[in-house]
Amino acid sequence: MSSFHNRTHETAEPTTAWERSAAEPRLLYGRRRLSKTYMLQHFLRNGKPHCYFPASAMTIASNIEWLAQVIIKAHPQHPNLIPANLPTLWSILQLYGEIVKEWRFALILDEFQYLAKTAPSIPSQSSL
Repeated sequence: MSSFHNRTHETAEPTTAWERSAAEPRLLYGRRRLSKTYMLQHFLRNGKPHCYFPASAMTIASNIEWLAQVIIKAHPQHPNLIPANLPTLWSILQLYGEIVKEWRFALILDEFQYLAKTAPSIPSQSSL
């Protein structure tokens, strides 16, 4: 039995997106305290390869450094995954786009509002 009462569509969406042949960004948003994080963790529980990054109220530089470390730890064999190659969120997402061409995995950016608060231009950048 599902632990998400009356949320069949919301819990099925990540799996449906995962099963598509091409990698694509997905956005899960909603009011606070609606179990979005738990829903994503539930989706990942069956061993899907992933990087889970909970952004925090730190500086944007600290968040980017931490995100780079999370991805490097998940893909130690990738030759371009060194901190010097990942100075911006855009560079991290570009490299992520290259990695998913070779190896499918989910990149979960949880608490995205913290990234947006520390770098207000992030949500409006059309190239992201």
